[in-house]
Amino acid sequence: MDPTVCFIVLFLYWFTEFCSLLILMCFLLQQYYENRLKTLDSLKAIGVNPYPHKFPVGISVAEYIEKYKSLSDGEKLDVTECLAGNT
Repeated sequence: MDPTVCFIVLFLYWFTEFCSLLILMCFLLQQYYENRLKTLDSLKAIGVNPYPHKFPVGISVAEYIEKYKSLSDGEKLDVTECLAGNT
């Protein structure tokens, strides 16, 4: 058999297998995403916050900035603050 033909046949076989796996992965990711959304909706429906705070927030981001804006670059304090916010 001609090596070029053999290469083309092997490549086409590999390519179809790769495409099949890619389609399967996309399907599984879609199923995972849909299941996750259903779980979040069911938790919200019964009044459970799916993303609860794990720690008490003691200061807002705005208050933190106001409180420590006078510090110079590299200056450190021996203080622990608990704050939260979205990034």
